[in-house]
Amino acid sequence: MTVTPDENCQLSNEEIQKITYYNRATDFCGQISFHDINGNFTNAWLYENGVITKGLRALNNNQRKQRSWVYTSTKFCWHTGYIKEGVFYETNVDCHTTWDVSYLMDIDNSEHGGGSGGNTSGGGSSGAGGFLPSINYNQNFINSDANCVKKILDQGVIINKLLNGYQPGDSKLDLKFTIGELPDGVNGRTQFTGIINGVRQYLITIDQDRLDDSAIEIARTMLHECFHAYIFGQIHDLANFTGLTSDFANDWKLYRNLLNSHHEYIIDKYLIFMMDGLEDFMNTLYMQVKPQIFII
Repeated sequence: MTVTPDENCQLSNEEIQKITYYNRATDFCGQISFHDINGNFTNAWLYENGVITKGLRALNNNQRKQRSWVYTSTKFCWHTGYIKEGVFYETNVDCHTTWDVSYLMDIDNSEHGGGSGGNTSGGGSSGAGGFLPSINYNQNFINSDANCVKKILDQGVIINKLLNGYQPGDSKLDLKFTIGELPDGVNGRTQFTGIINGVRQYLITIDQDRLDDSAIEIARTMLHECFHAYIFGQIHDLANFTGLTSDFANDWKLYRNLLNSHHEYIIDKYLIFMMDGLEDFMNTLYMQVKPQIFII
């Protein structure tokens, strides 16, 4: 892990040196990068005042189409020497600098129920017997561009891992997609709405104004909300929500009482999967629109 403060960072060298994987300074500004054992760049997070604002992920040459990407340089130094009477005496320093191309992704702005289940909004109502959990869509969603985006996302791997637990079977949860008017600045919301015949009901709302944005922005919001839905699934029906690698039962104990528990967990545990989902989306979208773009 490499900590690189920017010119706006007001932390002292001592405070920066105390930053670890599990302890990030609340007012840190700059970049925290991660590399594999061979020194190859894997991913990084950009921070402003202790808050992650963008994610960086290494791409290969075939993954740079229709993406914003940046170069990241990292200097590695190996210090050799010996210790005598508790003092380290340096005999040699060997340094090299690596350059990596990375995909730049904004952290989505969304709203959700949060915490360990969220707030009930409206309560449940009695339904007919034989109700099976499923994924449903309001007509306004079906008639919108969001439905087209969802169908493209469905061709990828990530969203299916997130929502598989909502399919008919042993699941105890139901999910519905809709379009609605959300508060200014809120692109999406995932909330618990009640219980019908023992099945918990969750609603993903995509803001109407979000539909004026590009397909990738709509996809980012939709994926983001699906991660919230997945966390709700793990909280209440862990056996059916195991699509992503995570020791949720133990990990969630550290997050459930945080103010923004869902977002904190997504950033720490699932952001790399968000990037994978957007890569799948862009690859699928590119293949579908390529003939229209390049026919002369």
